Amino acid sequence: MSQTAALVEKLLLDDSFYEWIHSKEDSKWNEWVKKNSVNAAAANEAEELIRSVEFETEVLIVHQKKKLKSEIDDKILIHNYKSRRGTNRIWWYAAASIVFICLSISIIFLYNSRQDHLVKYDQTERIKKVTQKGQKLTINLPDGSIVTLNSSSSIAYNSPFDSTCREVFLSGEAFFSVRRDSLKPFIVVAGETKTTVLGTSFNINTSSDQVEVALVTGVVKVERNSGEIVNLSPGESAVIQQGKNIRKLPFNKDVITSWKNGILYFDDTSLREVFNKIEQWYGIDITHNEFPYFSDNYAGYYDNQNLEQVLNGLSFVYDFEFEILDNHKVNIKFSNQK
Repeated sequence: MSQTAALVEKLLLDDSFYEWIHSKEDSKWNEWVKKNSVNAAAANEAEELIRSVEFETEVLIVHQKKKLKSEIDDKILIHNYKSRRGTNRIWWYAAASIVFICLSISIIFLYNSRQDHLVKYDQTERIKKVTQKGQKLTINLPDGSIVTLNSSSSIAYNSPFDSTCREVFLSGEAFFSVRRDSLKPFIVVAGETKTTVLGTSFNINTSSDQVEVALVTGVVKVERNSGEIVNLSPGESAVIQQGKNIRKLPFNKDVITSWKNGILYFDDTSLREVFNKIEQWYGIDITHNEFPYFSDNYAGYYDNQNLEQVLNGLSFVYDFEFEILDNHKVNIKFSNQK
């Protein structure tokens, strides 16, 4: 193999040479090329070979990498066979093919350190967060928005978000504080309902047989799959039930958003729903004898109190005894059956 061909092979395998041919700013390479005519000829030939290769802006998936490795192995076999026959020209073509394949692979791994690289990785990841009974979770989304997820709820989204919008999928209940971005609307898909915002704070609850969107600040658009649309202002909520038109109603902010601050709030709530909410809040299961024949709905709140404190308070109102067991169960026995 000639001296020029040997130099070309070394240049093609040198990452700093690849960078130099695109900038011509590295003084080390400038001086090396000017040193003699052999260096200059090798640099010109290597540059022409590199610039003749057009790299697609897509990721090389696993089977493509395996294919490249297989091609390299084949070329090495050709080289070994032809070398024994003394065919230097064929060896050069085989070696050049090997070098090009190796160069293609090495360039891919340079992407993370060079912003102007022509190969682009798709690093999108599908993320899903889930809470169980008794759990709450605060999530920082890729755009800087913050979501507080209530118990027995889930949220899914792409990280990073798509280039045109910020879309999340919700089941259960969550409070959103959305970072403003006029070019990329924030969309929450919950059942058949889609809520679109630019930057605001709001609560969405899908825990019952309806979807409720309650707006605290900003402006949101709520629409359903049927095409029905309503716009909300602060203090307004949209209630969406199957087979019914969207209802726009005022709401009590203290009731709707208290959960994210650790406040267990009841507002004219039936005793059955009180127990259901306690089960979700503390991650327990409640067993009881028959409810009293008549029991008033309950109104009140418990600010970051433990389970025993809550049950003590309720027991004075509804006259029951309770036992908290180690296996996350509570037995309740009502004393008076009216």
